[in-house]
Amino acid sequence: MMTRSPHVLPDGAWVNIGSGPSCPPGWTAVDGSWQAWLAGRGLLSWTVRRVTGREVGHWPAGIVCRDVRHGLGLAEGSAAVIFSSHLIEHLHRADALRLLRDAHRALGRGGICRVVTPDLGALVDGYLQWRAGDPGAGDRLQQALLLHPAQRPQVNRVLGLYRQMTAFDHHKWVYDGDSLSALFREAGFEQPRVCAFLESDIPRERLAQVEHADRVCDGAGICVEARR
Repeated sequence: MMTRSPHVLPDGAWVNIGSGPSCPPGWTAVDGSWQAWLAGRGLLSWTVRRVTGREVGHWPAGIVCRDVRHGLGLAEGSAAVIFSSHLIEHLHRADALRLLRDAHRALGRGGICRVVTPDLGALVDGYLQWRAGDPGAGDRLQQALLLHPAQRPQVNRVLGLYRQMTAFDHHKWVYDGDSLSALFREAGFEQPRVCAFLESDIPRERLAQVEHADRVCDGAGICVEARR
């Protein structure tokens, strides 16, 4: 039997979920925000800017607007790579598990799912260091976790209603390498591994289009990757 090369991937889509405005060639960008929905809708964007006072409509057209809590909308076995950076912490753990299970279903045999997320271990290590001489260390940890702001934000009714419906702004569940790997296994991935920045079975030049050092290095995040 032939052994699959670690860099050989199946045919299929390369999908970046929670992409923000990043839409490099060769990737399908998916984002659930109103910015993605308003991209390319000039008149509607102008109206929303007037009502909310927020800059909208400036993202590039072509980003797929989708709430991934309800699935990726991909056919079974149709994806080669599913990548996400600093998205999964904005989902409740049950929703994150559902998302990874759907990613497992959508990937072709040998396809890769890679997730980058803030590193709980680094945040806790920082707290323990701050605690030695900083009476505000607990508050600093809360701020770093981004669970909720210290006070209720002042927003107009339209923006407030949107935030109530989506609740995307703040973190719901934060992971270290072990807990995120466990979530991968629970979703059906057999051998998840914690990786360094751009350390991957995904070709480096392609991965560098969507994975950025300031989201991973110096304690900013951890990467967990697994093959289908």
